Amino acid sequence: MAVIRIAVIRIIDVCAWGLRFLGAAALVFMALSVFYDTMMRYLFLAPTSWSLEINSILVAAIAFIPAAHVLRERQQLRIGLIQDQLTGIPARVVATLIGLCGMAFCVVLTWRGGMIAYDAWLYGERMSTVLGTPKVLPYSLIPIGFGALGLAFLANTLEVLAGVERREDGAPL
Repeated sequence: MAVIRIAVIRIIDVCAWGLRFLGAAALVFMALSVFYDTMMRYLFLAPTSWSLEINSILVAAIAFIPAAHVLRERQQLRIGLIQDQLTGIPARVVATLIGLCGMAFCVVLTWRGGMIAYDAWLYGERMSTVLGTPKVLPYSLIPIGFGALGLAFLANTLEVLAGVERREDGAPL
């Protein structure tokens, strides 16, 4: 059973790292495209027609896509007023409840976000902008991001149940 748990956690961590890389790539592309648009607008008086639309989608991507890695590395804002005062079994119970609540929240958002993305794809919905981007693209960021975040909560919960201790920076002890 421990081998399966370790394999599941490893797969989740690899997926979270990959999504982190995609989030970082989106951030780099966003910075470059804003720079390009600014140069085109003010030096050549020829602003781009796509920069605002693409970057508004990338803002959502940067928020949702790397969230699982941020949670796994314990780099999110954490309010541990009660949890930090507990040790032993009570601390594990609270951490397990946090993981279960996080997973439940992510399941609902993955499910509803998936329904919205599927409907946008089914009906061919497009953004009313110059590019006319299919709405399924930004809408699909919600189930992908929250699905991965739910898996990160699962990995954290499996570690808590197995008694794996982690440092504040997320690395196992």
